[in-house]
Amino acid sequence: MLYFRLLFNRLSFYFLLFFFSISFSFFFMETLTHYLQTLALKDLPLYYAAIAIRDSDMIVSLSYLLALIAAIQSLQNNLEIETLQMAGLKPRALLLPFYLFALLLTSFSYFAMETLNPKLSPWIQKKSGHHKTKPNPFEVKILEDGSRIAFQRKGDKVLDLFWVRKDETIWHAKEVVFEENQASCLFVDLLKHRKGKLELITSTPKEPLPFDLWQAKPPLQMGDETSLLLLLKEVKKRDKLFSPDRAKLQTLLSYKLLYPWFPHLFATAFLPSLFVFQRNRRPYSQYLLALFTFLLFFSFITTSSRLAENYIISPYLALFGVPILLQTLLTLRMWKKLPWTP
Repeated sequence: MLYFRLLFNRLSFYFLLFFFSISFSFFFMETLTHYLQTLALKDLPLYYAAIAIRDSDMIVSLSYLLALIAAIQSLQNNLEIETLQMAGLKPRALLLPFYLFALLLTSFSYFAMETLNPKLSPWIQKKSGHHKTKPNPFEVKILEDGSRIAFQRKGDKVLDLFWVRKDETIWHAKEVVFEENQASCLFVDLLKHRKGKLELITSTPKEPLPFDLWQAKPPLQMGDETSLLLLLKEVKKRDKLFSPDRAKLQTLLSYKLLYPWFPHLFATAFLPSLFVFQRNRRPYSQYLLALFTFLLFFSFITTSSRLAENYIISPYLALFGVPILLQTLLTLRMWKKLPWTP
């Protein structure tokens, strides 16, 4: 097991070096540009850790990718890989420490997603002053059937009530009047999207309010800090009801399920170079290729997420389809390239 400790320790050293360097860069830029006046000196260490955990989807993946290249380059320069191969060590044994380390990073990402991020994200917003943003003049609530309403409240008056119904028509009332046992809506318009425009279908001076306004519940705030279990429950519930933001939640769920496995994808992409020893190989070309691949991959993931959120493509197909295809192709490439027989 000496070879295992050698490879694992070398990879761990470079990963921690890149992880702290990259996370400090994120922390330094964000603090310097936004929160220099709102953070106390005693809060900086915890704020640094919170930034590293909040942005772990990019920091962990990029750190592992760069650490993988640095560890491979170090082992090649010292002829350690060649020595291990000459000693009869099979490629499967050489790959084990790298994939085991990637599996540990995957476990850490899920742990941070479920336990650390939901607690640290509100703290970041509080310390950075994000909670002081201007409140929205409209109150947004969700009815029992999943449809959404929005209205303005001025004292005891309810004005500009919008109701997005299941048939995707918009029901608008200029004012809601509360009488003895009934609520009535004044100047009601029924609107519908046609060819990218809102067209008026019908208009009536007065109608009874077709739902109980005070029984409607505010929507849950779903974001990057939302735990995976809560997100799974919310997506399952909204799949059964009409919900205008169902695709957004499905996209967020797909991304949270996927990104902890990015280190495995990058490992499969670069591990074959372990067994192609070139003494005069220029290391900066490998780093440039890795950074370009990383940026291109995350740009594609971001673009796919935007398309999925707007119902253009399926969220599960957009975020799982291409990474799984890439993983399959890279695995086949590595399987053919590595000398599996001693």
